[in-house]
Amino acid sequence: MTYFFRMMATIAVCATLLSACSVEVAEPSDWAHKVRTKGQPTPLPEAWLKTPEGRVAHDLVLPNVVPKSVPFDFGAAKWRALVPGQPSVARQYFEHLCKTEMGDWYFEKAKDVAGVYFARPHMSMASVTSEYLTHPYGMEMPWFETVLYANGSSAQSQAGRFVSPPHINYEFMEQPRQGLDWELKIAEPYIRIFGLTKEKLRDRAYYGTKAARWLWHFYREKTPMQYMGISMPSAQYGYTWRGVSRTDDRKYGISGGEIIIYDLKKLKVMAVRRMFIKANQDALSRGKAYWELAEVCKGGVSSHSGSDFYQFAYDVIPSKIKSSTHQKEVLEMLSQ
Repeated sequence: MTYFFRMMATIAVCATLLSACSVEVAEPSDWAHKVRTKGQPTPLPEAWLKTPEGRVAHDLVLPNVVPKSVPFDFGAAKWRALVPGQPSVARQYFEHLCKTEMGDWYFEKAKDVAGVYFARPHMSMASVTSEYLTHPYGMEMPWFETVLYANGSSAQSQAGRFVSPPHINYEFMEQPRQGLDWELKIAEPYIRIFGLTKEKLRDRAYYGTKAARWLWHFYREKTPMQYMGISMPSAQYGYTWRGVSRTDDRKYGISGGEIIIYDLKKLKVMAVRRMFIKANQDALSRGKAYWELAEVCKGGVSSHSGSDFYQFAYDVIPSKIKSSTHQKEVLEMLSQ
């Protein structure tokens, strides 16, 4: 009987104060107008499509083997959440999305790739507000965008994802011009960044003691990173990202996204990684979503390990000289 009365009391409280059982954040007015795209199952906020590269990303059509969205029974979830000890609606929905949709899919791999086109770079952290970064509806794909904003906006920091020998060995990286300070003298719509080379600080024999031999792994810049304007990308393969929208996902502090490797000319998807993240409910109740600390699907890559996002590219469109962010492989390359 005690359990019964506890359950009825919980139901009564939740019926009176719904927020006591689940946090729900209303959709902002600027999300009211939504647009359909070729590659997404649901209409998207128009802001996600404000750049040509954003439109291309959302028009990319995934092969049929990638799981489609599976309906979720919100009514049953709400009743279950009323029972003491049972998960909230947000928790149930998050686990449903992870179970039915999250994963990596590989369809085609390339060989000996010289360079890559990074389709959707970001402005620097200085160009955005903390309100935008922490708003539940602010970023399109917080899982990846938090990494992009943290990487910096200089030519070297942006290109360092793909051009940073001896362990990241594309010859060049190309991207759309964004209007950053270092780009102001460039008139062309695209930029190629290239040319960085490094050399060992000292020969292995220089470090005599066993304790100091690890210093042999350190490199210094030999030739600096260079950049130039180009009228069109010359890379054959592109790396892009896009948010995904599911019914009431942001309402419950859940955000999804996809990283896509594709053939630039054919607009053919070669690989896709899909992930969902869940914001902390306590912070969400205060109107904040600290996405950089968000929970990812079990077995997924968190935004803290940003290098893993780019390893996805190295695996699908590998450079002529092997690239890696995996520590063991990096050390093997450095010790050669």
